[in-house]
Amino acid sequence: MPGPVVVIGGLGGGGDVGLALLLAQAMGLKPRETIVASFLRCSVKRDRLTSLSIEGSLIKVPPGYFADKRMFEDKIHLVEPGLAGRVYAICTEDPWSMTARGLSRLLEVYRPRCMIHTDLGGDGVLLGYEESLGSYTTDTVARALLYWAAREHGAKTLIAAGCVGCEGGGTELDDEWLAASLLYADRRGALVGVMDPPTGAAGIAAGLLGHAESGMLPFYLAALRGEEMARIRMAYLSGEYPVEPWYRHVFILDGERHCSISPLCMNAVGRGVQALREYRRRRPRPPRELENLLSWTHRAGAGSAFARLSRRRISVRRLYRECTG
Repeated sequence: MPGPVVVIGGLGGGGDVGLALLLAQAMGLKPRETIVASFLRCSVKRDRLTSLSIEGSLIKVPPGYFADKRMFEDKIHLVEPGLAGRVYAICTEDPWSMTARGLSRLLEVYRPRCMIHTDLGGDGVLLGYEESLGSYTTDTVARALLYWAAREHGAKTLIAAGCVGCEGGGTELDDEWLAASLLYADRRGALVGVMDPPTGAAGIAAGLLGHAESGMLPFYLAALRGEEMARIRMAYLSGEYPVEPWYRHVFILDGERHCSISPLCMNAVGRGVQALREYRRRRPRPPRELENLLSWTHRAGAGSAFARLSRRRISVRRLYRECTG
């Protein structure tokens, strides 16, 4: 008999799903008990995906469908043949009613024990108080949908963020803000723990990159290999970029709790991408507790803050229990 169904996927598309596959292998999940369902920056009608549509914004992704070299979901079968026919996506650019309806269909059909969605770069850990928010819209709508899934369907939702801070070659998001925001999440009970790289992760990441291009996954691969610089040649990143020690860690967050402490995420619940258009101009002031943590992080340095966070170790075995228990 198949084991528990676990939904894995990328929080924001692209190489994010690579980390999801790494975690699935580390947890020992078999293809028959796993569904891939990433959140992608797309619209079913605008991007002419109606032939793939199941319901609302939910689409089924056939192997080899997309010519885009930065699309990983249709190339998953090349590294894990058992997942062919088990890959879906939800288009986050559609109205909330469509995205929620599509996610409901997925949950009603598979009734998963857990949903674990991954982010490379750091967009997935933003609270919304930060001075720089990077390219946050897709990740934020995805997080809002996970919060909704937890509240409406009782789904266990987890967010796994790796290579935190490497967006844009390490320039889009502020390391000290990211560290302070994660410390705040920990104090508010939203941080489940911090994982070391899964065994064999570098090989899987390298295999994926043989079939598609990514900006973030090469960063993570460089961190896994202990390299000091990441050499990347692609559309929006081209050059050599420093690799920080904490890029190799994976921060596991409770999806429902983390969204509940994030005004950015809660702003999107029930309204979707349309609600985020003007968010930057009316960003709220941080709570005093977060301001104090940011002040400490400025004094101690981002490295010290991430080192403190790394003590909150979580093993692969415990992650599996968190997801399926």
